Amino acid sequence: MFIIKSLMDLANAITAMLDCTDRPVLQAIFLNSNCFEHLIRLLQNCKNCLCAFVYNLCTCCFQVFQGHLDCLAVSTIQALTAVMHKSPAAKEVFKERIGYAHIYEVLKSLGQPSRELLEELMNMAVEGDHMAVGILGISNVQPLLLLIQWLPELESHDLQIFISNWLRRICCINRQSRATCVNADMVIRIIETLNHHSALHCTCAENLIALLGSLGSQSMGSEELLQLIRLLRTEEPKQAHPYVISVVRAILAMARKQGMASALQYFNLCHSMAGIAVPSIQKWPGSAFSFNAWLCLDQDQVDPSTASKTGKRKQLYSFFTGSGMGFEAFITCSGVLVVAVCTKREYATVMLPEHCFFDSLWHNVTIVHMPGKRPFGQSLVYIYVNGQQKISAPLRFPAMNEPFTSCCIGSAGQRTTTPPPSQIPDPPFSSPVMPHRTSLGGILSPGSWGGMLAKPELITKMISAGTQDSEWGCPTSLEGQLGSVIIFHEALQPPQVKALYLDMINCIGGINVLFPLLEQISFLGRQMPEKSVGETLPPEVVTPVEGDWVVLSSTKASEARLEKNIVATFILVIKHFIQRHHVNQENLIHCHGVATLGTLLQKVPSILMDVNVLMAVQLLIEQVSVEKNLQLLQQMYQHLLFDFSIWNSGDFPFRIGHIQYLSTIIKDSRRLFRKKYGVQFLLDTLRVYYGKQAKSQLIYGSNCMCFYIYIYPASAAWGPNLFTPQVFQLWGILDVLFSLLHSSSAPDQLFLLLFEPGNADILYALLLHQRYSDRLRELGGDNELVQLLTDILLCIMWKGIERSDDEAWMERGQVFSALTKLGISNELLRPSDEIKLNLLEKMLEWSVTDNRDSKALPTHAENAFRLLLIVQDFLQAEGLVNSNLWTEKLLEELVTLMDSLSVWYSAGPEATWFSQVQVQLLLGFIAQDNLQVCAMAAAKLNTLLQTKVIESQPEACYLLGKLEGILSRSIEEKTETYSFLIPLVRTLVSKIYELLFMNLHLPSLPSTNGSPSFFEDFQEYCRSDEWKVYIDKYIIPNMKQYEENSFRHGHEQMALYWKDCYEAFMVNMHKRDRERGESKLKFQEHFVEPFSRKARQENLRYNSMLKQLNSQHTATLRQWRAAQLYLLSERGPWKQHPVHWKLSNVENFSRMRLKLVQNYNFNSHQDASDLRDNLGNVTQPSSESLLLEVVKQVKVSDLEDDVLELPEEDTADEQSQKEKLILSENCELVTVIDVIPGRLEVTTQHLYFFDGSIEKEEGEHDQWLFNFSAIQHSALSRGLKWVNREISNFDYLIQLNTMAGRTYNDLAQYPVFPWILRDYTSEELDLNNPAVFRDLSKPIGVVNEKNAKAVKEKYDNFEDPLGVIDKFHYGTHYSNAAGVMHYLIRVEPFTTLHIQLQSGRFDCADRQFHSIPATWQALMDNPNDVKELIPEFFYFPEFLENQNGFNLGQLQISKEAVNDVVLPRWAHSPEDFIYKHRKALESEYVSAHLHEWIDLIFGYKQRGPAAVEALNVFYYCTYEGTKQYTYFLVIVIRIVGFQYELETSLNCVIGTHGWLPYDKNISNYFTFIKDTTVTNPKTQRNMSGPFAPGLEITSKLFAVSHDAKLLFSGGHWDNSIRVTSLTKGKLIGQHIRHMDIVTCLAIDYCGIHLISGSRDTTCMIWQIVQQGGVPVGLTPKPLQILYGHTDEVTSVGISTELDMAVSGSRDGTVIIRTIRKGQYMRTLRPPCESSLLLTVPNLAVSWEGHIVVHTSIEGKTTLKVIRSLNLSISPLAMRLPIHCISVTKEYSHILVGLEDGKLIIVGVGKPAEMRSGQLSRKLWGSSKRLSQISSGETEYNTQDSK
Repeated sequence: MFIIKSLMDLANAITAMLDCTDRPVLQAIFLNSNCFEHLIRLLQNCKNCLCAFVYNLCTCCFQVFQGHLDCLAVSTIQALTAVMHKSPAAKEVFKERIGYAHIYEVLKSLGQPSRELLEELMNMAVEGDHMAVGILGISNVQPLLLLIQWLPELESHDLQIFISNWLRRICCINRQSRATCVNADMVIRIIETLNHHSALHCTCAENLIALLGSLGSQSMGSEELLQLIRLLRTEEPKQAHPYVISVVRAILAMARKQGMASALQYFNLCHSMAGIAVPSIQKWPGSAFSFNAWLCLDQDQVDPSTASKTGKRKQLYSFFTGSGMGFEAFITCSGVLVVAVCTKREYATVMLPEHCFFDSLWHNVTIVHMPGKRPFGQSLVYIYVNGQQKISAPLRFPAMNEPFTSCCIGSAGQRTTTPPPSQIPDPPFSSPVMPHRTSLGGILSPGSWGGMLAKPELITKMISAGTQDSEWGCPTSLEGQLGSVIIFHEALQPPQVKALYLDMINCIGGINVLFPLLEQISFLGRQMPEKSVGETLPPEVVTPVEGDWVVLSSTKASEARLEKNIVATFILVIKHFIQRHHVNQENLIHCHGVATLGTLLQKVPSILMDVNVLMAVQLLIEQVSVEKNLQLLQQMYQHLLFDFSIWNSGDFPFRIGHIQYLSTIIKDSRRLFRKKYGVQFLLDTLRVYYGKQAKSQLIYGSNCMCFYIYIYPASAAWGPNLFTPQVFQLWGILDVLFSLLHSSSAPDQLFLLLFEPGNADILYALLLHQRYSDRLRELGGDNELVQLLTDILLCIMWKGIERSDDEAWMERGQVFSALTKLGISNELLRPSDEIKLNLLEKMLEWSVTDNRDSKALPTHAENAFRLLLIVQDFLQAEGLVNSNLWTEKLLEELVTLMDSLSVWYSAGPEATWFSQVQVQLLLGFIAQDNLQVCAMAAAKLNTLLQTKVIESQPEACYLLGKLEGILSRSIEEKTETYSFLIPLVRTLVSKIYELLFMNLHLPSLPSTNGSPSFFEDFQEYCRSDEWKVYIDKYIIPNMKQYEENSFRHGHEQMALYWKDCYEAFMVNMHKRDRERGESKLKFQEHFVEPFSRKARQENLRYNSMLKQLNSQHTATLRQWRAAQLYLLSERGPWKQHPVHWKLSNVENFSRMRLKLVQNYNFNSHQDASDLRDNLGNVTQPSSESLLLEVVKQVKVSDLEDDVLELPEEDTADEQSQKEKLILSENCELVTVIDVIPGRLEVTTQHLYFFDGSIEKEEGEHDQWLFNFSAIQHSALSRGLKWVNREISNFDYLIQLNTMAGRTYNDLAQYPVFPWILRDYTSEELDLNNPAVFRDLSKPIGVVNEKNAKAVKEKYDNFEDPLGVIDKFHYGTHYSNAAGVMHYLIRVEPFTTLHIQLQSGRFDCADRQFHSIPATWQALMDNPNDVKELIPEFFYFPEFLENQNGFNLGQLQISKEAVNDVVLPRWAHSPEDFIYKHRKALESEYVSAHLHEWIDLIFGYKQRGPAAVEALNVFYYCTYEGTKQYTYFLVIVIRIVGFQYELETSLNCVIGTHGWLPYDKNISNYFTFIKDTTVTNPKTQRNMSGPFAPGLEITSKLFAVSHDAKLLFSGGHWDNSIRVTSLTKGKLIGQHIRHMDIVTCLAIDYCGIHLISGSRDTTCMIWQIVQQGGVPVGLTPKPLQILYGHTDEVTSVGISTELDMAVSGSRDGTVIIRTIRKGQYMRTLRPPCESSLLLTVPNLAVSWEGHIVVHTSIEGKTTLKVIRSLNLSISPLAMRLPIHCISVTKEYSHILVGLEDGKLIIVGVGKPAEMRSGQLSRKLWGSSKRLSQISSGETEYNTQDSK
C-alpha cells in the first residue's frame, strides 16, 4: 500500500511540475531522462510485485490492492499526458520508444480497468477534460484507438456503453476531429473491434457502427469499405448478421452526407503555418488568370462579432511579383470571400457578401480574371460558386511582364514554411500532403449553369498598396481543407467549370456489393416485431385510400421518417449512391442492378413491406427523374414500380398506396405509359397476381382496374381480355364497363370502342359459353339474372318501340304471349305471372315519367291508356288466381298514372270508361288480404268519391255491392279490413242514400252524420235481415247488370287482342325457327368463330407474356448469380465458398483447352463412391446413364461454366444494323438418313443453309452436322506447312483431327493422339535413344510383337454366318467416349459423365486410370485394349491430379488409395511429365515417323488391303464417315512482312517506326526504319492533353492496334483513355470511365479487346470497334468492369482466345478473371521472402496461358524478381531494374528488358539446347533503357528441309 501511495505521489508530482509556464523546458528534461520508460516500468513492476505479494491473501484484500493499482495507473496516464501536452516531439518520442501497443498490454495486464482509468485515457486524447472536447479538440488520437481496441476485453457492459458513447461524441464533434480520426485509421480499428461481436453489448456495437458512419461520411477508403462489408459475413447462408440493420443505416449516413459535394483528395491546412508553395513562374504563359479549387471550412470558425481589422484573413491563394503586384483571394474572419488585385499603388478588392463559407460543406470556387479586350477596355473578374456565377465586377488587371516570385496556395505567403519538393504540386493537379482519403457516396455535384444572375450590391473597395494587413487583417493559412486545385493561364468559360468525383464503392464491386445486405434484411422478417402503421408512417400518408398519392420531396426530414423501415433505408442508400453520380447510375444499368433490386424485393417478407418502402421507391424514382437518366428511369418503372409481384403482398394501405402513386405519375404522361403499361398490362396483372386469390383480393384488383380504366377509358385491350378464366374478374369487367357507359366523361369513346368489329360481339358469345353462363348464374343468382333480362325486355318494349298504335302494342303484347307459352311448356326460373308483373310495374313507372314531362307527347297518353287496359285485364284474369299479383308497388304506379292522366275529372265517354276501370281496379285492391294495399286503395277510393257526385243507380249499386261483399267477409273472418272500409262506406252511403231510396228500404240504417257509434252500429246492422234482403234483392242484380254493361265489351276486346298477339307470336316464332338455321350459321361465322379465334390468340398472347415474365425473372436471377460469383469469391467482400474446378471449353489457337473454371455446382460424388463400395442404395439405372445416351445426348459444351447467359444491352442496335454476309461455302448437310448438298451462309445476324438437292427436305433440327469438301484443300496446305516444319507436330495433329470432324464437344468423336513412348520405367528419359519411342508404323494393339499373331489369327478365323459383319482385327476402337472419360475421370464434367456411364457409381478402382506405366503395360499385355491417347496428355497437367478430392477407391491387391495418377519415374511432377511428353512429341524421331501413324488413323491404311496388311481393321460400324487425306511435299515461299514499333517522347511527339522480323529467306531481317516525321517540326504528330503529374511515362501506358493505325493511351490527368489516329496524328476518342488515373493498358493477340488498369483498383475490358476488319476506336462503355484489388493496378494482360484477363497490383496479388462474363477466377500471390510490400510492376500472358510476373519489393529498387507462376522455372533475380517483359509462343523464352538497355533472353526449356532458367543471351548493350519489347513465333528447326 505504501509503495503504491509513493508511486502515485511521484506521478502526481510530475503532473504538477509540468503545470507551469516553462513546460517545454521541463518536457525536454523529462524526455532526456527517459521518463516514459521509467513510468511504464514502474507500473509494470508494481503489478508483478503486488501479484506475488497477495497471491496467498483473500479475495477481498486482492480487490483492495487492485483498486490502488488502478489509481496508480490513472496517475501514470496523467503524468504521461502532462509530459506530452502540446508537444508533437514528445508524442513522437513516446510512439517510438514505448508505443501505444505496449502501454495497452501493460494496462490490460492490470486487470479490468476502472471507469476513472478509461476517462483518463480520453483526457489524454484531448489533453484536458474530455467533457470539454468541443473546445479542446483531439490532440492525441492514439488513446482513442487504444480504447476501441480495449472494448471487447471489458467485462462490464456499462463500461462498454459508456466508452462507446463518449467515443462517438469526441470523434464526431467537428470535421477536424473526424479528419484526425480517419487519418489515424480509426475506421479499420473499429471494424476489427466489431468482429468480436459476441463480446460486445448490442448498444456498444450500435454506437461504434454509428461512429463508423460518421467517420465514413468524412472519408472512406476502398480497403475500409471492403472490411466493413466483410464484417457482415455469416456462417450460415440464409442468416442475417446482427449488425446488418445498424450497418445499413451507417452506410446511409455516409451516402447521404456524401451526396453533397465533397472532394476526392484534399490538403489538410488546419495549422496556421500550413500551405502549398508553388515554384516561381518566370513568365506567365497566357493572357488571363483562372483559379479553381474545392475548399471546406469548419462551421465553428465563424466569428461575426470580430472586426475585420482585428481578425485574420484566411489565404486562398496569392501570386505576387517581386514588386508586390499580383493576384490574391482570401476568406475573412466572418466567412466572406474577397478577391483582390494588387498593383504598384492600389489594392483593389471585390467581395462576395451574401455567401458564408464557414458551413462545414465543400464548395467549388472558380475565380476568373479577364483583362480588357481593347487597350482601354475594362478588366473584369468573375466569381463562380458551385458552378453558378455569382458576381461579375470590374477589377484591375495587374501587369504580367514580371516573374511571379511568391506563389502560394492556402498559406500566409512568406510566413509559410515551404514544403519539400516532393510535395510541391505539379499542374494541373496538386498531390495531397496527407495520405489521400476518398469519399464513399455519389460525391461531387456537377452544378448547373443558371446563366448570369442579377447583380447583388457589390462591395468593391480600393485602398493603398501595403495597407491591406491593417484593413483586412494579417494573412494566415486557409485553416481548413483544400481539395483539387487547378490554375489556368487563360480565362475559363462557364461550360468549362466542372467537378470531379470518385466513389469507393466502384473500387470494390459497384452497387452490386450492397445487394447481399438486402438479402440479409429479408431473413429478418420473422425476427422483427410487427408494428402498427401509424407508428411507422407520417400522418399525412397513413391509409391513403382516396385521392392522389402524396408526392414527398426528398429532404432529410422526410427520409428520417422512412428509416424506421430497414428495407426503405436500403432503398434510400441506393438513392443517395446514384444522386448526381453519373458513374454510379451507369454502373447500376450495366450490372442490371434495378432488376436485381426488384427480384430481391420480391423475397422480402410482407411484414417488412409497408408504405415506407413505397415512399422510398418514390424518392428513388423521383431522383432518377431529376437526373434525366431515361434508360435508368425505364428500368425503375419496369422492375420496381410496375412489377406487381413486389406490391401484391402487404397490408391494404401499402397496396392501395402503390396504385395511387401509379395514378399520380401516369396522369401527366398518359402517352408515355399507354403503350407498355396500359389496360392490357393491368388486365394481365390482375389475371397473374389476383386470379387465384380470395374474393377480397379480387375486389382490390377491381379497384386497381377502375383506376386504370378512368386513365385509359378507350382501349382495344378490353375485348380480348374478356376471356379471363376467373369469373369474378369477368363480372368486374362487365360491371365497370356498364358503369362507364353511364358515368364516363367521354362515353363516345367507349361506344366507338364497343362498335369496333368483334368487340361487342364477344358479349353475345359469352352468353353461349356454358362455363361463364352457369358460373354467372351461380355467382350472380337468379334474381340478378331475371332482373337483367327484365330490364332488357323493358328497354326493348317501351323505349325500343316509340309508337302508340295497334301495331306497336301488338309487338308489346307478343312479349306477354311468349311468357305465357314459356310458362306453360317450361319450368322457368320465376313464374311467368311474376315476370309479367315485374314488366308491368316498370312500364307503369316509365309511363308515369313520360306523362309527367312538360314535353309529353300525345303518344305518351295513348300508351298510358292502353297500358291501363292491359293491367286491368292482367289483374282480372291472372289476379283472381294469384292474389300476390295485387302488389303495393303496382297500386302506387296505377294511382300515380291515373292522377297524371286526370281520368276521374275528365268528360267524355272514354274518360268515363277509364274512370270505371279505375274504380274496378281500386275495388279489386280493396278486396285483397294485404292490409296495406287495402288501406291505400280504400283511402284513394274514398278521396275520389268525396269529389264526385254519383248520379247513376247502377253505378251506385255496383259500388255498394262490391263493398258489401268485402264487408261481409271481413265481419265473418273478423279481419281489420272492416276498419279501413268504414270511412269509405260512410262516404258512399251519404252519397247514394237518396239515390237508392235507402230511407224507404232501410229505415233502421244507422246515421252517417258523425255518429260516434256508427262503427259498431253498422257492423251490427250488417247482420240484420233488412240489410241482407236489400242487398240481395236490389243491389246484387243491378251490380251484375252494371258489370255486364260496363266491362264485358272491354273483356272481349282484350281477348281478341291477346288472340291476335298470340297468333302473331306463333307466326314470328315459326319464322324465327326457319331463320334459326341460317342465323345459327351466321352467328357461328360472325360471333362464335371470331370469339374462339380471339380466345386462342389471347391465350397464346397471355402464355407468351407469362413466358416472357418467367424469362425475365430467370435472366435476372442469372445476372444476380453471375454478380455473386465475385461477391462470394476470395477477393470479394462477402462470404467465400470452397473453390472447385472444372475444365472449360475455351480453346487457344492450337486448340488446347488449357483453362480451368470454377465449378459452382460442385458435387463430391460421395454417393457414387458408396455405391461402388456397396455402401449406398442401389437405384435403377436410367436411360441417361447408358453409353449410347451419353454419347448422343451429353456433350461437354452443354455442361460448360454454369451457363449464365446474360441478355445483351445493345441487341436493339444490332438488330437495326444491316445484315452482312461473312462467309459463304459449299457443303453437305449430314442427317440421320441422308446427305444433302447445299450452301452455308453465315451473316452478322443469322446462319442460312440453302438446300441444293432436287427433293427438298423439311424438318426441324436442334443439332447440325456439315461436311465441307473444301477442307481437303486446307488439309493439303496444312500438310505442306508441316512437311516444311513451319508448324509443330501437335498443331498438325490437332488440325488433322479438326478436319476429320473430331471435336472436344462430342465424346464419340474426340480428338485422338498417339502413344509415342514405350519407356515409362527409367529414371531419366533419353530422347536421343530411338529405343524409348513406340513403333508408330503399327497399331497400338500389335506394338507388342507377341500380340500380332493372335490378332492375325482372329481376323483369319472370323466368319459371320449372316454375312453382315466383315472381318476385323479389333472389336473395340482406339477412340471412344468411354476411353475419354477413362482418362479424364479426375476432371469435371467428365467425372459426372463417367458416373452416368457406370449407372450412378464410380467404376472399380483397378479399372480406372490410376497409373501411366500400368496403363501402358496393360496395352502391351492385352491386344483387345487399343486406346490411343487424347490431346490433354501433351498440354494439360491438371488432368493427372485429383484436385477435387474425389473418392476413387482402393486397389484390390495393394489396398492403395487411388488419387493422383502415378507418373513415370522420369517425371517429377505432372508439369514435368507434360513438358517431357510434349518434348518427345516434337522430337526428331517422332517428326520422322509420325506420318506412319497418320496413315493408320487418317490415311490410306484405314481400309482395304493396306489396312489388312497393317493389322489395322476395326469393327465395321466404326468406318462410317471416315475421311482420308494424302500428303505431298511442296516448297512454300513465306511472305515477308513489316512489324511496327511505337515511340513517344516526353513532349508527346508520336513516332511510328518499322522493322523487319526474322525470316530465313531474306538477308536484311531486323532492319529498322525510322519515322522521319519525328525530327521535322512541321510534320510532327502530338498527343493531346497532359499526363498526370508525378506519373512515370512508361510503355504500359500505351497500346497500339495490330495494324499500327491507332494508339491507345492512359495516364492522362482526367482519368481518360484516349484514342489517337497515328496516320492523322489527332485525337479521335476520349473515354472517361475510371475513377482515377489509368496506369496500364494491354491488347490481346487477336486485336479484339483492350484491358485497362487504374489507380482506382479496378480494371476495365473494352471492345475495339472495327469497320471492315479495321479498328476505328473503342466502344463507348466498357464490356466488363473487374474488381478485387485493394490498391493501384500496375500491370495487365489479356488473352481473348483463353477468355482470360490478368491484372497485377501494388497489393502484391495477381487476379485472373474471364472476359466474356467478367467472372472472378482465382488470385495468385507470388512468393516473397521479405516482409516488405510486394508489388507487380509487369506481367505477361503467353499464348498457352502461362503467366510471367515481374515482382518488386518497395524500398529496394535494385532487387527485381521475375517469376513464372506455372512453376515451370525457378524465380530469377535481376541485378538491374526490369522495365518490360514478353513471352514467346510455346513459352520457350522470356524476354526481359533492363534499365541499362540490355535484353535478357531467359530460356525455359525449349528448344532442346536450352536449359531451364538459363540466361541465354545479352543483346544490344545500349546505354538507353529498353521500354518495350515484343516477341513472335519460335522456330522449331530453322534448317532448310532436304
